[in-house]
Amino acid sequence: MRNLRCLFAAILIATLPAAAHAAQALTADRVQETTTTTGTGTLTLGGAVSQFRTFASAFSTGNLVMYAIAGETGTEWEVGEGTLATTTTLTRSTVIASSNSNNLVNFSAGTKRVFATLHGTFANSTVLGPSSSLADEIVAQNGSTGKLLKSSGLKMNSGFLVSSTDGTVGFLNSLSGQIAGMFVGGNSNGYVSFYAGGSGGVATISKRATNDFNLGLQATTGIYWVSSGNGADNSGNADAGLDRLAPGIVVTTDGTESGLGWSYQDGKKCLAADFTNATATMANLTGLTQTLKASRKYGWTLDLSVTDSQAAEGLKIDFDGGAATATDFGATCTVVDSVPTLLKHQGTTALATDVDVATATGLTSVRCFGSFEVNAAGTLIPRAAQNSHASGTLTIDRGSCFNVTDSSFN
Repeated sequence: MRNLRCLFAAILIATLPAAAHAAQALTADRVQETTTTTGTGTLTLGGAVSQFRTFASAFSTGNLVMYAIAGETGTEWEVGEGTLATTTTLTRSTVIASSNSNNLVNFSAGTKRVFATLHGTFANSTVLGPSSSLADEIVAQNGSTGKLLKSSGLKMNSGFLVSSTDGTVGFLNSLSGQIAGMFVGGNSNGYVSFYAGGSGGVATISKRATNDFNLGLQATTGIYWVSSGNGADNSGNADAGLDRLAPGIVVTTDGTESGLGWSYQDGKKCLAADFTNATATMANLTGLTQTLKASRKYGWTLDLSVTDSQAAEGLKIDFDGGAATATDFGATCTVVDSVPTLLKHQGTTALATDVDVATATGLTSVRCFGSFEVNAAGTLIPRAAQNSHASGTLTIDRGSCFNVTDSSFN
């Protein structure tokens, strides 16, 4: 309860006008004294009533305090704010309500009781509104589950919102909605939004289903976004963006899971240095290694610039350098020399089938394209060697590239 009182104290201070903050009227528990003062002036306090304490023991001289006065007999009474001028005198500066039409009461002779209180006008207008009470809004501590708020919640203009209707917490600037600020929703989907106006979030982190989370940015660039104001907490409402299609796979989307295209995480690989092989034994072009996912379908292209120091020793390539296995594989390769002369146009359906050329004169271009449906995940690596070897060296130039994309026929 101590923490809850601190929260309400902070809220009360934040909502008071600036002038009120400078001289906020105070109250305290079990403060009650007698007085025999008559008229409309300063009260002389006569000491604490049994089981109560004096104003001086609860407040400092100069404090503005909330008080109530009532005669032990008769019908005279007054509620207001006044200053503890000395340890035994209380000035009456502001009347909140009284038996004299809410004006200072001209008290008659006799003993009156003076006590510290929290007047209803202050409590209702500052915290809960004119038709509510603190007891109505705050439910007692509910065992180990903590403090509960009434379903209507605690809401203040330009302030703080807590509502148990849907478990939301927010900072607002209008009672009409979550406008300009942070809003946390606790409904079945769950979300955190940062608002800049209207009903949509500028940035939203949302939970769509079990272990399925999204980050959305509305009306700006981001993971996904909308232009229609449908909200950025669900990619199903998006008209452009990116979505997760499978582990390691990102898809561009128009708001549907089918999307518009795919971008594979490894993408395009190019040789950073010349590759050489002075043998007829296949060697991996490790700089072109691609890592593939099980059960995915890929499209790919391979572009190599090749020379052999001995033209008659030719060249050969295949795709059997990695660990990935294929459910289905297809490749078509074209080899053209510097004349240009078409040296080879060959198709293959096996990773280990050579595409070979007996003689390659000058700078030779090898271009292959194909598809690969993966069985077991692993690497896909092209290999190259001389077709035959006596004394020459095969060189594949730096900048030769292997481009693999997750295919739209998945």
